[in-house]
Amino acid sequence: MRRLTTFLCAALALPAAAAAHPHHGAFQGSYQVVALGGGQQKPAVRQTITFSREGTVSGNGGCNSFRGSYQIQGQAIIVGDVLMTRRACGEAVMQTEQRFMRALQSIRLVQETGNGGLRFSAKGGAHILTLAPISRAD
Repeated sequence: MRRLTTFLCAALALPAAAAAHPHHGAFQGSYQVVALGGGQQKPAVRQTITFSREGTVSGNGGCNSFRGSYQIQGQAIIVGDVLMTRRACGEAVMQTEQRFMRALQSIRLVQETGNGGLRFSAKGGAHILTLAPISRAD
């Protein structure tokens, strides 16, 4: 657990003045995790992620906040290094957060879902993360 947290707290590689990538707008917005790996997200753990037009990604893993960068090339997406706060929470929350962060670092393919959400897969095609848009009322 500490190794993953230490790795995620490594130096953040964000460009000082990132220009907007033409494809970043397609994913711009805030989302909530609804499926992590093959299972549905536990309602007690709310994990969020926001993609900006400038190529930054930020959110909350369930306990800690994070920020990093992402790049899109066609249907391929790569999340760069992620900086994360280091709060301690309950063991179950921390385990779920670690699974989420590992999934975030492993995503390679993205598909839009019919409800405005996003479905991410690993390089081999295994489904690892599903996001639903967060409405303004959330």
